[in-house]
Amino acid sequence: MTFIACSDDDSNNDIKIPTVSPKEQWGATLKGDGEVLGAYPDLYSNYWEYTYEIDKNSDKILCLKGEYPHCRYFSISLYNDKTGDVFAGIDDQDISADNGSTNPFVATTSGKNYFTLYVVPNGTSQSVIDKLGENVVKVKEGVNKVAVVLRHYLGTTADGSQKDEYAGVELPAITALGGVN
Repeated sequence: MTFIACSDDDSNNDIKIPTVSPKEQWGATLKGDGEVLGAYPDLYSNYWEYTYEIDKNSDKILCLKGEYPHCRYFSISLYNDKTGDVFAGIDDQDISADNGSTNPFVATTSGKNYFTLYVVPNGTSQSVIDKLGENVVKVKEGVNKVAVVLRHYLGTTADGSQKDEYAGVELPAITALGGVN
């Protein structure tokens, strides 16, 4: 017989819950700096991948919150991790800005500008999708494992003075939200 117990004593302040930076959520940078990258051949592009088992988390919505990068172009694409086929995505000029922000790929702006994007599983009710806002990318039916791929082209520091692997910003933070129906 096994007994499992816990204490109601919440006074132990020695327990540290790790804070994960957005860069730690994404895979290592796949650089298009002359390397042969197979599916990622662009010479001046950098890519990051976040792989998600949608079949095991069909009740979860992924929420990506980030700052618009300082680059010529960026996009977020969804791939079927099993087949490598791209089935959805959104380009920089089509990503609506959060309230109080401006999409710098649509209008010239300075300062920090933010966006929120949602990746929703197939079967998510339209009433839930309508509450999320404008930036919704849907996972198609039959995809069990989705690769969310972020792409920057010609990234620079915020002032544009030099090349920067991350285009002058943190990678978007990823959060799983419950209650898709």
